[in-house]
Amino acid sequence: MIPGNHIGLETERSRLLAEACAEVLDIERVEPDDRFFALGGDSISCIRFIALVRRQGLEISVRDVLVDDQIASLAARARERTEDR
Repeated sequence: MIPGNHIGLETERSRLLAEACAEVLDIERVEPDDRFFALGGDSISCIRFIALVRRQGLEISVRDVLVDDQIASLAARARERTEDR
């Protein structure tokens, strides 16, 4: 968890992102302080991760993941997906 930031798996966004990450990388559990690339992610799995997150109603970009791939940080930056995107 990021110091001073109250985002954890208890939040819906963190839970969705952690589950999507675990599914894409085929691992059992992902924690808020885990980093996508440190868990074995690469450019192709990043695209799959973003697509899965979008299907679940959140919007993140490749840039978001490249800037800071920590699950809690991504959850803090994720936006609700709008229908026209």
